[in-house]
Amino acid sequence: MTFDRAFADVIRACAKPRTGKVPLTWITPRIMAAYTEAFEAGHAHSFEVWNADGDLVGGGYGLAFGRMFATESQFSFEPNTSKIGFTVFNWHLARWGFVLNDGKHFTPTIDGMGFRAIPREAFTALCQNHGRMPHRIGRWSIVADLATVSAWKPEETPALRAAA
Repeated sequence: MTFDRAFADVIRACAKPRTGKVPLTWITPRIMAAYTEAFEAGHAHSFEVWNADGDLVGGGYGLAFGRMFATESQFSFEPNTSKIGFTVFNWHLARWGFVLNDGKHFTPTIDGMGFRAIPREAFTALCQNHGRMPHRIGRWSIVADLATVSAWKPEETPALRAAA
């Protein structure tokens, strides 16, 4: 697991067509360029999962704003790799004082990870209260090992995970 080490590779992997789905993506070259600019400015971040051979096999990226994060997309080339990376990533967000990770669409995967839907008014209030203060700008790195993260009880930080 790494953070912010292969941002361009992660966003390209997220843009690849999914098996069995329409071969279109919202992650166009223009979107990639905008997120890359945000990454270079220290506001967009990625998490990467590598296999034993050193291949990038899972990950995701998104945008930090204040003490909030918006996960934009994830990919997985091997089973459960994005879930592992997403869990490690959320552990760090919680420990760093983030109050919300917007998982976007409420899916079975994020439901199983303890995300909850919140009303737009609550999301707007969180944005007003926590979205404007600078927080952890720059490149991120992992500060905990997998054993520490695996002992995490996400219910200790229920406000972190939401889908608006």
